[in-house]
Amino acid sequence: VQYRALSPSYWPNIVAGAITALGAALMITSVLAAKADDLADENINVASSDRALWLALRPFAALAICFALYFGLEPLGFVLTSAIALVAFMVLAGEYRPHVVIPVALIVPMALHLFFTKAASVPIPMGILEPWLLRI
Repeated sequence: VQYRALSPSYWPNIVAGAITALGAALMITSVLAAKADDLADENINVASSDRALWLALRPFAALAICFALYFGLEPLGFVLTSAIALVAFMVLAGEYRPHVVIPVALIVPMALHLFFTKAASVPIPMGILEPWLLRI
């Protein structure tokens, strides 16, 4: 490959590095937030067992979303699968405002699709949206 940015291994390495960095940042902030919540809840009689259970199950929920993303990528396509996964991850992270969730879930996968297919000429699965995505 003449340009390294068009090599098949370049973008997966960039994405993997970004996901690792973002995951570490999220883990650190969630641990710090949990400690702050525990300090605030000491004065209030709150049943923390439900919260502790939810915090313990969140990594498994994230893993389940990742598996669904992996298995849905080919039949549903990148754009639709990523939009659904983004909604699930945002809700899992505690973002429930529709005026934030919906635009992010629609714009980010479309922007990535356009970049990879048009600018980088990297084929990505289009799935059931192929007739509409080819027109863009």
